[in-house]
Amino acid sequence: KQMMPHISEFTKKRFEELESQQIKNVEALKIFKQMTGEIVGQLFFGDDFSKYTIDGTPIAIYNSNGLNQVFEAAVSIPSLVFGQKIAHYKIFSSHRRFLETTEKMLAKTHEILKVG
Repeated sequence: KQMMPHISEFTKKRFEELESQQIKNVEALKIFKQMTGEIVGQLFFGDDFSKYTIDGTPIAIYNSNGLNQVFEAAVSIPSLVFGQKIAHYKIFSSHRRFLETTEKMLAKTHEILKVG
């Protein structure tokens, strides 16, 4: 409840930025995912959260993409047949990719926590 003013202000500012860009074709789901990630990140890590990137990608987008990779790996045929621990063997490229992404996300989180 006490975070509502922060969320409202952030959302208003973000929509103003989008309006100023005069975007014609908008991927609304992608924008809402990014906004949600930024809001949650700012609530946990502070207002500087938006300045962080991983491999040149804003951290909120990187984390959202990473969560998609985790989901895709979890429901992949190999994971369903052999169990989710199969990912740790890094046999399949999707599993290698999601483990690499997860490691980068954890490293960045540790970096943010040490700085803050």
